Amino acid sequence: MDLYKICEDLINGKVKIKDVIKKYKINCFRLIDFIKRYCFHYKILIDEDIKKILDAPLIEMLELRKQGISYERLSNEYNCNSSTIKNRLTKYCEENDFKIPKKTIKHESIELPMEEIYTLKKHGFSYRKIARQYECSHQLIKKRLTKYCEENSYEIPEKVVYPKLIELPIEKICESINQGASYNDLAREYGCSAATIRKRLVEYEEELALKNKYLEILLYDFNQIQEDILNRKIGLFYEERSKDQKGSIASTKK
Repeated sequence: MDLYKICEDLINGKVKIKDVIKKYKINCFRLIDFIKRYCFHYKILIDEDIKKILDAPLIEMLELRKQGISYERLSNEYNCNSSTIKNRLTKYCEENDFKIPKKTIKHESIELPMEEIYTLKKHGFSYRKIARQYECSHQLIKKRLTKYCEENSYEIPEKVVYPKLIELPIEKICESINQGASYNDLAREYGCSAATIRKRLVEYEEELALKNKYLEILLYDFNQIQEDILNRKIGLFYEERSKDQKGSIASTKK
């Protein structure tokens, strides 16, 4: 995935943000923020056309909210947290003097398979995860489940407490991989699964790639500043020299 090429295509109108989100499973707002940094880096003016491209997802979200679509469902479509969508949408509405749409669907009209939901909760599923599956709010899931348990004299399933993330010396693991160690060998050494080793390595590589891109942008900007300062100094030098030469010619004539 070449983010720079994606930004170029988005700005030129070859693709839409929503299509990129679906294809690459990118967080909507991270992509928008990267496009802004791309424009700043290449000194591209964010005019009305580019602003429309950047605002398109928020306008779509606003229309979907007016239709009664939940934040949980929007979070699935745009690959970002529901609370982030709510905050960004609220800010966008306030900046443009729009009314913040409220969900119009009444909770009583939504039918939910409570037996299935009860089973999912017993197996450790969170209210938010269940809500995404049934496209409703997590508050509704919690309310209905509490009522269902009371009516059937069931105990409300307790929250499953998962063990804390294992701290792994990721740089040392990278060295071991380069030296030929397998995921299974490392998993046995650090007391975790091979999938965990693989996942942490992928996350580490993605983080490094992102840092390198930021550093590349910063280095480019730093070089540009240095070049501007140098050109200004050279210009001042020749300007002062020209003044001295004119002064010496004037004194000679006298």
